[in-house]
Amino acid sequence: MRKFAQEGATAILMPIGTTSSMGALKAANELKVPLVAPYTGAGPVVKFTEYGFPVRISFDEEYGRIVNHLFTVGLDRIGFAHNDNPGARSAMESTRRFIEERGHKMQGSVAIAQDGSDAEQRAKELAVFRPNAIVLSATNPVAAKFIKAYRAAGAEARFYSFSFLNGRGLHKAIGDEAAGVVVSQVVPYPWNAAMPVIAEYQAAMKKIGEKDFSYGSLEGYLNAKVLVEALRRAGPGASPEAVKKALESMSSYDLGGVFVKYAPGQHTGMTFSELSMIRKGGGYTR
Repeated sequence: MRKFAQEGATAILMPIGTTSSMGALKAANELKVPLVAPYTGAGPVVKFTEYGFPVRISFDEEYGRIVNHLFTVGLDRIGFAHNDNPGARSAMESTRRFIEERGHKMQGSVAIAQDGSDAEQRAKELAVFRPNAIVLSATNPVAAKFIKAYRAAGAEARFYSFSFLNGRGLHKAIGDEAAGVVVSQVVPYPWNAAMPVIAEYQAAMKKIGEKDFSYGSLEGYLNAKVLVEALRRAGPGASPEAVKKALESMSSYDLGGVFVKYAPGQHTGMTFSELSMIRKGGGYTR
């Protein structure tokens, strides 16, 4: 981040992951260079700072919406399975709080080793509580081992995950045992060409010879679109401060069916999310 700033960068786009995004955000505020669309929804990154401009919603918002959905469809015996690390543990505690705000209690939770080596034992432990829904905060390899072990134990529950779970990767790992897993998505369905920005994204992908559309590449496209619009508004040779002001002028910018909202003192980004379900064969349905 500092090297980019020294070389004259007027903004930084999309650092990947929570740790790198936190470091980049700290530097962005010290150097007064806008940081646009960090690829994480962690609380310390998405909360308001002068030079931080998140695009996706927070992880907490994702889990809150998952809990709302579960209660809406009558699934109120909720368990939680997560990687044994501080970030995933925080997601579990947030989900517990959302459940308790509705007057219920989490049925149980388990922390799974980072390599998934104890997934079978943890699956048996959680199955004892007989949840009808299990919310996940786990990497793809750990989620794959846990879901497979849970189903092998003969226990039944519906699985829900936040947006960092790669559904296609999960299907590749455990085949049709991934079918029915529900994943929160923070960008629209990439195959819905009826939405203007999706048609635009698909055309751009095809132009470079890429026909494998995905949520991840669409998120990158939308993030770049936000920054390009800010650069256009700031004008040629713009300073970092001019780019910041341009971003804050995007009070309700239509990307082509979804909106981003920024203003001085309020760097909201998008408010979009929806749930998708992994189908047999590895595709998604909404």
